[in-house]
Amino acid sequence: MLPSLKVISANVQRSIANIGGVLELAARRKCQVVCIQEPPLTFGRIRRHPGFTTIALDDKNVRVAIYLDRRFTGNPIFLPEHSIIGNSLQTVTIINVYLHPRLDRALPAWSRLKSLRLTQRTIVVGDFNTRHPLWDPRARPNPRGDKLAAWESAHGLHILNPPGPTHQAGGVLDLAFGPATAFAEFVCWASDHRTLVVSLVRVRSVPLPPPTSLPRSRFAEAASLLETFIPKSRQIRSPQELKDFAWAIFDVMKGGVGSFAVLPSPHTKGAPWWSEVLQVSRDTDPLVFRKLCKEARMNYYRNQAATATSLVDWGRILKGRKGSSDDRPSCILVNGRSILNVEDIAAYLATQAFRPAGAGSGPRPLWSGPKIPPDLRSKLVAPPSDEELTDSFLGASSNTPGPDEAPLAFVRHAWPKLLPVARCITEACIRLGALPSAFKQATVVTLSKPGRNPRFYKG
Repeated sequence: MLPSLKVISANVQRSIANIGGVLELAARRKCQVVCIQEPPLTFGRIRRHPGFTTIALDDKNVRVAIYLDRRFTGNPIFLPEHSIIGNSLQTVTIINVYLHPRLDRALPAWSRLKSLRLTQRTIVVGDFNTRHPLWDPRARPNPRGDKLAAWESAHGLHILNPPGPTHQAGGVLDLAFGPATAFAEFVCWASDHRTLVVSLVRVRSVPLPPPTSLPRSRFAEAASLLETFIPKSRQIRSPQELKDFAWAIFDVMKGGVGSFAVLPSPHTKGAPWWSEVLQVSRDTDPLVFRKLCKEARMNYYRNQAATATSLVDWGRILKGRKGSSDDRPSCILVNGRSILNVEDIAAYLATQAFRPAGAGSGPRPLWSGPKIPPDLRSKLVAPPSDEELTDSFLGASSNTPGPDEAPLAFVRHAWPKLLPVARCITEACIRLGALPSAFKQATVVTLSKPGRNPRFYKG
């Protein structure tokens, strides 16, 4: 089985030079299938290529052709027609379509396309000569476009086109439909039409274990079990001892929490802008849900900015948190004065960010260089206090558990039992200059959008 399948699609406008360039591009990019719309004819026959097997009707009325790499064998799913061809290559069905601008001449290909039973392993490419707001932002709704959009939705396919026109006149006429695991990209202009390369990466997905959560009603039982099995703090003399000690704590945390964890029930998010309307839209229409979430988040922070009355309020808005003052050891120097409070730092930065451009009044933060301020040097040399440990371990705003499945709320509940162990590990990390591998774990899930390259994602 191929690790990936590449299909190139282009309308060459009956030009021998254009089709030669597309086939050369396909060989250079190692594309197994080339779908051509409006192919050229030489002495009444479709243009051939020594490296590809040609699948098409040798007829002056032919509008589509498929070139298949000679190293592979395809199976036709129906007899070739003038405006539509279908072929199967290793469980993937490729359909090449040309819909004539005139509706009466497009009906045969459209009828054949509607009669096919498509699966999730189907790629449909071609020149559809159809515009619709779903793939062309400048287009208006129309019966022909609505019909094609309904067909695409009914078969569970996705529009793979990247943003941008496919015709030099500015419209989107050449389309690619396929599963969510496929993506398309523009390569060059084959004629007055743009060339599309569709890639289907065959990577077996790894299912994640079902998520679990520890209910608050079981916190006391889990903490009691944790107190029984957690290792006692001791003097750690080597990085290997630190690594073994950290893994022992990880195993106890994971086992203690896992003994009382349950599958979470459906619940709403805890965002301050969350509402019942968002809950309903999340269960009914994901596209509308994303738009409503963006609007609700913008309105929430717009209202927060409108009601801000002090620089500290602005600091909280810019910092993205609501709560009491933060005592984390951060520092900024302003005219020789150290500002240690995080919200005071955010408030000062707010005055600089909202100062009119070109205004000469108002102090600017001075670069202090790599030197550590004297009031922090003593804090860094001394062992961390209980308050500093508590703030470092429990100061996070997210309650999402790590690989040990222990939520932050449970760590806060069991903190009196965990404080001696936390001190032992922290002092050993500072003294030995090492961080155990148990604390370097993370479960990362990349969510790629349909029609996008899965190798490119946003964190």
